[in-house]
Amino acid sequence: MSATPLLETPPPILTEAFIDAGAAVSRLEEIYERNTEFLRNRFEAYVNGLPFTTRVRAHCPWAVGLPPRRVGCGYAAADKHIRGGTWICA
Repeated sequence: MSATPLLETPPPILTEAFIDAGAAVSRLEEIYERNTEFLRNRFEAYVNGLPFTTRVRAHCPWAVGLPPRRVGCGYAAADKHIRGGTWICA
């Protein structure tokens, strides 16, 4: 059995809930910029001769919009423009 490889990632980000979709998008942009900077820095170090000693990984941010009222079966968020409700980002 092989040993589990080490993995280097940016620090975890807690999931946040937003009422304002604009604030949620701003938070997603911050997470995206932080994670792509992390990967760019690791790649640049490698190009400059620093070997990788671990795997390097960062995840894309995600968001889900929850409708302001209970809806039956199916995806209420199929329409890309959810008005009201809560946005959850991580």
